[in-house]
Amino acid sequence: MEPIADFDNDDMVIIQTAVDTRYRRSTALNLADVEVQLEPSNPALRNCPAVHWKENEANFIIIKTGDSRYRGQFFYNPNEIFAAERDEYHQLSECVDSLLKVEADQALKGA
Repeated sequence: MEPIADFDNDDMVIIQTAVDTRYRRSTALNLADVEVQLEPSNPALRNCPAVHWKENEANFIIIKTGDSRYRGQFFYNPNEIFAAERDEYHQLSECVDSLLKVEADQALKGA
């Protein structure tokens, strides 16, 4: 099985711009690798590239699960994980925007 390509510079600019716009300051992004179950019917884990950042007590992660396939999640603690509005996106910008929107809505509920 071919490895999934890392996030490239254009991908990082898309994420960085969305995050910095949302929080109105520069936010450090970190590259990582995570193991993810890609298919609900197959319990095998696959190594996938990811981008992580932390803002306002929340940890965020965008996972690249294939060519033009992305998942987004955030959590305040490991027992309470939230996802973007859909399970998977084909546009990185849509995934990031959705994730940031869901977190903003969650933050308003907690306020």
